[in-house]
Amino acid sequence: MVSGFDDKTCKVLQRDMTSHSRRGPGGTYSYFKGSDVIKRLNDAFSHGWSSEKLEDHTIEDQVLLLVAVTASTKEGDVITHQGYGSAQIAKKQGKIIDIGNVYKSAYTNAIKKAAEQFGIGLGTDEVEEEVTLSTSVPSPANNLPSNRRPSAAPARANFTQPAQRPPMAARPTMGRPAPLPSRRASGASTAARPAQVSHSPQEIDDILGTAPPVQNTASFPVSAPSTPPGDPYSLEDKLISDVQLKALSNLASMKNRNELILIQGSGVDKESFSELTRAEAVRVIRYSTNLPQG
Repeated sequence: MVSGFDDKTCKVLQRDMTSHSRRGPGGTYSYFKGSDVIKRLNDAFSHGWSSEKLEDHTIEDQVLLLVAVTASTKEGDVITHQGYGSAQIAKKQGKIIDIGNVYKSAYTNAIKKAAEQFGIGLGTDEVEEEVTLSTSVPSPANNLPSNRRPSAAPARANFTQPAQRPPMAARPTMGRPAPLPSRRASGASTAARPAQVSHSPQEIDDILGTAPPVQNTASFPVSAPSTPPGDPYSLEDKLISDVQLKALSNLASMKNRNELILIQGSGVDKESFSELTRAEAVRVIRYSTNLPQG
């Protein structure tokens, strides 16, 4: 028959121990420090105890150890208790780091579980390493010493429904000008506007009458002071050119005016573009170009 420990040893084993707490996923953990448990074993057995690893398992990212703690009574009987302990394998970028510290933590946890069967930690309330779920977020003030904690919890903010924003119609419209009123004259053509035509420098000179007349050096002296009357290159005598007629048609569409308005506005006494001379066409073109967009 194996004899148990004497009363003095049992009292040392069953003395209350200081528990600690730490925050973790889902709540607060209560635990005993491994150094406190080992010190209690040394005090109870006068350093006459030992530990031994019996099993070693690696399950996914956890190391699981089974450790036996053995102590002797004064009568020489040997008493052994076993306990499991685990620790998570630390990794960085997929590689295991500090595996020795992982095994140390698992071994210490196993010793603590085996020491519970000797009575260490059983005399103190809430020493199990269980998760206590909390319905509210813990306040940072709980981490302060008791003499520095606030006397009352701070008042919670009263969240109310925000005021309704004014409807969009009530807001002023910024940045978009009102459309310009139509300036189409009565009788203006509603036909689709032709695409704008680009002209070569020679055609532009022809439109504005700036092209120098082609002279025959054999017939006209260089020092002639002016163009002789009845000269075939005079803009006053020649009818409007095709280029000028096309330019005036484009201007009438762009400015949204009819032919008669543009001709009379320029001070020319004609009724259609086709009746204009080249000189008159130049006057109508210059007048039409300065008109605002219709």
